[in-house]
Amino acid sequence: MIENQRLHGMDALRGIAMWLGVVLHSSISYRTNHTRGSWPMDGDSSALMDLIYMYLHSFRMQMFFLVAGFFAHFLAQRIGLRKFIKHRFKRIVLPLLVSLVTIIPLTSSGFQFDPSGDSSMIDLFFNSIKWTGFYHLWFLYYLILFYVLFIIASSLSVGLKLQSIPELVVFLSIPVLWAIHQFYFDGPVEAWTGIKPQLGQILYYGFFFMLGVIIYSQPSFLFRYKRLRYTYLLLGFALFGLEAFQRFHNINLVGESILLSSTTVFFVFGHVSLFMHFFKKESKNLRYFSDSSYWYYLIHLPLVVWMQLLLMNFAINIWLKFSLIILITTTISLISYRYFVRYTFIGILLNGRKKKKVSE
Repeated sequence: MIENQRLHGMDALRGIAMWLGVVLHSSISYRTNHTRGSWPMDGDSSALMDLIYMYLHSFRMQMFFLVAGFFAHFLAQRIGLRKFIKHRFKRIVLPLLVSLVTIIPLTSSGFQFDPSGDSSMIDLFFNSIKWTGFYHLWFLYYLILFYVLFIIASSLSVGLKLQSIPELVVFLSIPVLWAIHQFYFDGPVEAWTGIKPQLGQILYYGFFFMLGVIIYSQPSFLFRYKRLRYTYLLLGFALFGLEAFQRFHNINLVGESILLSSTTVFFVFGHVSLFMHFFKKESKNLRYFSDSSYWYYLIHLPLVVWMQLLLMNFAINIWLKFSLIILITTTISLISYRYFVRYTFIGILLNGRKKKKVSE
């Protein structure tokens, strides 16, 4: 069983990684290399926005699934498999179902909006309620699939434990991800938001979910060497720099699949071990931020996209636009969580019942 303090690092990691989704999505409109279909693009751009996007995209979702696997194993061990199924249905399945008729149409409206004014509001409404995919909530969809596989494996008593040299897990992950890249992807792994799951995404993100399950069995290797976490990060940044150099100069010094796989592995383990080290003790403010993270994960994308559309009409620096979007989205998310979510039926659905303190 894991000591309670060790969960604080994972909890902090989950909350901040959720918030980084605001940063990542806020940068997309200002990238020079735009490959996101109908995403509203500003007239100005910066290569630094590309770097921000590339950096966060290289490890954030992979880390999410690893943390999800970790907490899945933790929760199943703590409350039992039957209660785990009920718990995950309430926390993940129901919010996704509700979001399909609330958040998804709001998100879609931002992508369907025509800045030229050629389409009417009626057209916008009907286009927004058409099924176009899960958008950012694809994470919940795939998470449900992985929970099903986890439940089946747990029911069959399939044990997943690290061997005596767990550090090998880090390096053995690289060839596994390289193989998945080679067979299923041409370039970075992008989200698939459609209703039909893609085998490549299942194998790729499912691998990180499985790693999270394994790490729960023996998390000590994340703490064992103080300098190792910095080695992971330094290797990650060195490989990321090489990847960025190759992409911006359109050259291929090192195979893209092995470069992307190695960068992701070192970044994921580096950031996880860093958080586990620096957030061993509970922080009330960080815990509150982490509690609210699920809510702002759900609502942030329509806010970001509509603000990107609004700010296109203003001739101001894109870094100011970028900062305003992050600030306003974060503020709206935290305030709405405090007054309309935390102590309401929505908060009970997302995070469980919270006891209101006198000071609040």
